[in-house]
Amino acid sequence: MLGRRSSISRPVLVTILVVLAGYLITYVFIPQSGFWSGDSGCKFIQLEGILDSGYRSYSVSWPGRDLDPELSFLPIREPFGRLIDGELFLQYSPVFATVSSVFYRWFGFSGLFLLPFAAGVFILPAVWRLSELTSDLRLAPPVAVVLCAFGTPVWFYSLTWWEMTLGVCCVMWGARFAIEYVRSGRLRSLVTAAALCGGAIHFRDAMYVFAAAVGAVATWYGRRSWSHAVAFVAALIVVLTPLWTFQWKAVGAPFGHHFGALSPDLTRFLPDRA
Repeated sequence: MLGRRSSISRPVLVTILVVLAGYLITYVFIPQSGFWSGDSGCKFIQLEGILDSGYRSYSVSWPGRDLDPELSFLPIREPFGRLIDGELFLQYSPVFATVSSVFYRWFGFSGLFLLPFAAGVFILPAVWRLSELTSDLRLAPPVAVVLCAFGTPVWFYSLTWWEMTLGVCCVMWGARFAIEYVRSGRLRSLVTAAALCGGAIHFRDAMYVFAAAVGAVATWYGRRSWSHAVAFVAALIVVLTPLWTFQWKAVGAPFGHHFGALSPDLTRFLPDRA
């Protein structure tokens, strides 16, 4: 058995309504006329460049280039901006900006917040199911959901234009299927976990580490089958291939520029601390 069977009961509905009410009330009182972080501002500049080019270029559209054609004075410098072949690129993968651009075109500035909000809310059913799979306490699922919704950064990131909740949503559901695989040994659950972890990497490249951890833990505590481990890696590669292809075409780096973006700063920082 995989634990108690999920059902839409009164506790589930009450918990969902409480969380949605809290999030919507917060959303109403948060100003939506700007961003709280320079990272979001850079990503918005990236989005504008994508739209200005008609999705043909993923570099930064810089109006001041007429005054500085060689980009000797970069408006966005390392580690956020990188000058490559005479074009200014940001360290962030363009995936989130590209997907968000659709909602921006449809609903304007407020449309940017729809994806993070929806992903933040959709994290909660995964938390509920994980609690069912790992605890016999009847109150564990609703308590876990409320704590996750209001006691973690999920609350904040659900109301901010940031890809964090999209990545977390995918890995939480991936963890749910990984635990199901450990209990049942069904290869389908392991492959689903791999696909979801791959989906998380599309938005947050730090999730490469999480995907490796999920695969290692699931196969170790599951059937310890080499064929299942290979299936996990294969499913992950299948899901990631479109991402690698897109980033190679868009920014000239299949793994994006984020991995090496901090190296210049670290090179300058570490010797001073030696």
